[in-house]
Amino acid sequence: MNTIKLDELLSSKIYVKENASVNFKSPRHYLQPFLDIIGPDVIDYRVDVTSPVMNQDEGGAMNIAYPRINVEATVGNQMTGFYSVIGFIFALDTQIPIAKVYTGQSVRTCLNLTIFNADDVFEQNLLGNSQEIYTRALTFKNNKIRQIEEYSKIYKSMTENMLTRKSLNELLGKLLLRGGRSKLGTSPVVGASKLLTDNKSVYYTEKSGEFECSEWNVYNSVTQSLTDSADPILKPNKTIELAAIIREN
Repeated sequence: MNTIKLDELLSSKIYVKENASVNFKSPRHYLQPFLDIIGPDVIDYRVDVTSPVMNQDEGGAMNIAYPRINVEATVGNQMTGFYSVIGFIFALDTQIPIAKVYTGQSVRTCLNLTIFNADDVFEQNLLGNSQEIYTRALTFKNNKIRQIEEYSKIYKSMTENMLTRKSLNELLGKLLLRGGRSKLGTSPVVGASKLLTDNKSVYYTEKSGEFECSEWNVYNSVTQSLTDSADPILKPNKTIELAAIIREN
């Protein structure tokens, strides 16, 4: 996964899928309606891309196309310790090309994505009428205040729900078992367990010399593993799966 500037993405070339009958549009074509909807409220953008396709023209200039992108816009910071974000994703090299929008909070210190509600992610097949993706982006923008109120309550509950060593082990075991049968997978949970037991990690459970760990610490250690992963396409969905499993307790 590489981070680039928004202008670089907007000026990149059209992605051509080998042996495919479909013709894709330029990144600007897919992104501009989204940018127009949220633009007036944006503080900044973060653009992550994967699997760039590069070739050189006869004049020596490099042409770059990106089959997978994630544009995340920061639209406020009304929730203490978080940035409020709305994201746009497209994946053109999958069997069914998709576009996805999501709304959530990003932890300021590490930029880990936080999404608690399944209704805060919307996905659509890019081969059909994709207008609903932009309609949903506008809905997400208009509902930000409501989301912040809801998320603040959930965050408070997770930070106050302290775990014992036994309940931490039980929760990690549950995440492994359930993760293997869901989009979450097991790799982020294994990564989180390493962070929780590494005395150099901010998620270490014995920083004060005694065991101390909240549900939020576990949640954030797993989302750290998702942030560090190579492909951002499934990150919103995995984040939702994670929240659902933890909040079952």
